[in-house]
Amino acid sequence: MPKTIRNGVPQRLWRLVQLMKEGWSREELIEKLACSPRNLAADVSRLKKQGWTVKYARSESRYHINFPNVDVISLKLSPEEFFHVSYLINVARDEAFSSLGGKVSLACSEQTLPVYDSGPGYGVARLSEQLQKTLNICREAILKRRKLAFVYRSQHESKQPAIRLVHPYHLIHTPNSWYLIAWSETRQAFRRFKLLRMATLTLMADVFNRRKFDLQEYLGDAWWLRYDPERLNNPYHVEVRFFDEAAQSIKEYQFHPTQQVQDHPDGFAVFTCQLSYLHEFAGWLMQWLGHIQIVSPPELTGLIADKVADFAKRHDLSAKV
Repeated sequence: MPKTIRNGVPQRLWRLVQLMKEGWSREELIEKLACSPRNLAADVSRLKKQGWTVKYARSESRYHINFPNVDVISLKLSPEEFFHVSYLINVARDEAFSSLGGKVSLACSEQTLPVYDSGPGYGVARLSEQLQKTLNICREAILKRRKLAFVYRSQHESKQPAIRLVHPYHLIHTPNSWYLIAWSETRQAFRRFKLLRMATLTLMADVFNRRKFDLQEYLGDAWWLRYDPERLNNPYHVEVRFFDEAAQSIKEYQFHPTQQVQDHPDGFAVFTCQLSYLHEFAGWLMQWLGHIQIVSPPELTGLIADKVADFAKRHDLSAKV
């Protein structure tokens, strides 16, 4: 039988979680919650029993809890709603809720969400059933540090699908697709795997030891996923003028860490950034054709001119221009 749940307990624990995340000291928690040290210790114990990792830093006299910092986008729940759902499921301890409890934990784990948004955060709007299944298996593998085996189909049609055994670290989505960043036991290096090319996924029993890994270092100065290591210390200076409604749109998002946008007295916006690899940016920039003027570098102008020329040739538009 599910346990009886007193209404005031979840509200009190949620308040404690909020204060912990705000960085209040142990003494300040006791004062703000108007409780005794013993009651505070009891509530911390309750949180630990519900699966939250709560650690006390004696040198700081502060508690640290692994509660997600952002809205729980996968379930469309606010942090407070998620806390109450998670608490009620765990306290009930009903077998009928065990599967749901696992899904809630995976969907909202700080280790797997927020999924890193690479480039403009439009994301992938619709997930097929197979892609959602692959995504969930990858999340579970990341959360539990379990090795993952799968059959991978390369983008090169001449290559036969091969079995990969990897240590999964991060999920990434670009405006086009989902990717898994993992340590490949075959290559003995970090590699990127497109989820749509993965099949027959198997979550292994083996647990791996995490290597030192910095996602920002792995991505370099990429617009989405790729960068040129030979130009990383000498990137292209990109400058593009945006006109009309595009000038307003470009100011509403932070597309790249090096991005700067300035208004020009003549009404357009000047966009600048530093990139070692231009192809991803060129593909993205083409959505604004008719509303942009490329100032630099000339290589970027050439890339887009080639794409426009190929399009015109493929559609036999040269005679109509």
